[in-house]
Amino acid sequence: MEVYGAVKFAGAMMVSSAARKCPDIRFVTMSPGATNGTEVMDNLPPIKKFLVKRVFLPLMPLFNMAHDLESIKARFSPALAIHLIRTTPTKPSTALHRTSPSPAS
Repeated sequence: MEVYGAVKFAGAMMVSSAARKCPDIRFVTMSPGATNGTEVMDNLPPIKKFLVKRVFLPLMPLFNMAHDLESIKARFSPALAIHLIRTTPTKPSTALHRTSPSPAS
């Protein structure tokens, strides 16, 4: 499980780095957060696996802290479509993460 979080973090940092290096390209990174319906918890020790899969994950949707795969897909699809629609070939998009103001500012 520790490796999973580290890989997600490293991926986000790579996208952030690419956004700084290529400011004319829009880079988007999205994370679904806690998601029911994946197998990411299957390699946990038995007690942790039971607590996470049978106690915490079933309760988390009640507090809007976890979602099933279908609701994640429903949220991500429009978000990605908006970025595709807003990005036109005639107008370069700006990166989401900037370290310095753009020259036009």
